[in-house]
Amino acid sequence: VLLLMSSCCGAFAFFSDMEPSHWAYQQIKDLSEQSIVIGYPDGTFKPDDNVTRAEFASMAIKALGQEHANVIQPINYIDIDNTYWAYDAIEKAVYFDLISNDKDSDSFRPEDPVSRAEALNIAVNSLTTEQITPHKAKSVLEKKYKDVNNIPEWFIVTAGKAEILDMVASVPDRKDYMDS
Repeated sequence: VLLLMSSCCGAFAFFSDMEPSHWAYQQIKDLSEQSIVIGYPDGTFKPDDNVTRAEFASMAIKALGQEHANVIQPINYIDIDNTYWAYDAIEKAVYFDLISNDKDSDSFRPEDPVSRAEALNIAVNSLTTEQITPHKAKSVLEKKYKDVNNIPEWFIVTAGKAEILDMVASVPDRKDYMDS
């Protein structure tokens, strides 16, 4: 989730539930100042809750500055329509190939948590990167992560690219694992 984060500014209370001691405080603060994350109507951010696929699509589109892009190809999922709060962001994320769905599914699953693999896939898809082989990706990942053999085949190249680009942020007590 914290893949699209950067910047800095002075300290202030920006969400009622954000403590300066939280491991992602500065990144969340920076994204808030850039209006990439906005929190919840009650003034909270819920920093330890999972981010949904809809929320992450919205953050990715904002981070890329594409919130005003015109998309001429509407999306058709049975679990969202054009009145859903993140419809426009999801439409753009699908159009720009940032986020995808199972080919056999007609549901987007907007309220499902975005997995680490999906988040990295979105971030890497938003960049122009070198092409690497699955073998090269695995060799890069084996140098740092203990769970390389548990990484799904569809994600191995993306994970390798993300590691090369130094895009992977880990929860401190799970830093040796790609799945955290």
